[in-house]
Amino acid sequence: MASVKRQRANTAGDFTDAAAPTKPAALNHDLETAIDALDATIIRSLLLGAAQANEHLASLIREQHDALLLKQSAIVINFDWLSKESWKELNVKYDRLRASKQYDRAGDVSDAIRENIEHIQHNVVAASSWGTKKSALGTLRKIGKSICLSSGVIPREVRNQLLCDDTLVNAMLYVAQCMKPSERDMMLEVDCDGTSFEEKLIELEALTEDILFEGLEKVRLMLGHDRKEAPIKNEDQEDIGVASGEACGEASGEASFSGAAAAEVTDANRGEAAKEESDAALGWFYHTWIMPLKGSGK
Repeated sequence: MASVKRQRANTAGDFTDAAAPTKPAALNHDLETAIDALDATIIRSLLLGAAQANEHLASLIREQHDALLLKQSAIVINFDWLSKESWKELNVKYDRLRASKQYDRAGDVSDAIRENIEHIQHNVVAASSWGTKKSALGTLRKIGKSICLSSGVIPREVRNQLLCDDTLVNAMLYVAQCMKPSERDMMLEVDCDGTSFEEKLIELEALTEDILFEGLEKVRLMLGHDRKEAPIKNEDQEDIGVASGEACGEASGEASFSGAAAAEVTDANRGEAAKEESDAALGWFYHTWIMPLKGSGK
């Protein structure tokens, strides 16, 4: 006896064959349109998979990355204009308003200063030039000093809003972490109007009165982490040099602890920098690999 195929009723009450649903055939979308519509995370995943399966493609991506790093190391970015912008936000932009209106604008000023700080941080990576890193750290210090020394309704309210804010300290630690050991040594000795950068940092620490910018001293400790001081030699007391070395070791241990405290911040921002590099690689991948395939009809 032939088997009877099971039927089901449609919306009109008629019975139809209950055929299994089939996966629709992939439409022949324009490849460029399809790529533009995909989420960046998916595209990066596809690109990574393709590169892992194709050594030639992997080599080309590494070459592009090396070229990007070389370009970054040759560019010097001057961030000083952002310290001037921050000072104007604090002291000039709303100085003609009544006190009550200035109070209302304090939040806008705080946000603008945070954006300036974050702009500096996001434009520095380990491969950046020494000039870029030096300008970044110097500008961040100036912004901090402007916040501490500016007077009036807006600066006072900005300081109140930044009491528990770690944006500035995290940015300074990040830039210091991006520096090579030799660059950190040089940074401490940078001349700032006849005074070393290290002394300027100590001045800023004093201005904060242990209220603003908590953890600021970690920046100076990180910069001095790799500093080597010559041991004291004395013919009668040779062990003095050993004692000095032990003391330096203790200081290095403290600085190393401060470096670990900043690791979480630096990892997050390096991830963001890596994302920007990956986005640049995606554009290159499309024009180098996808467009030629479209043109050949493959």
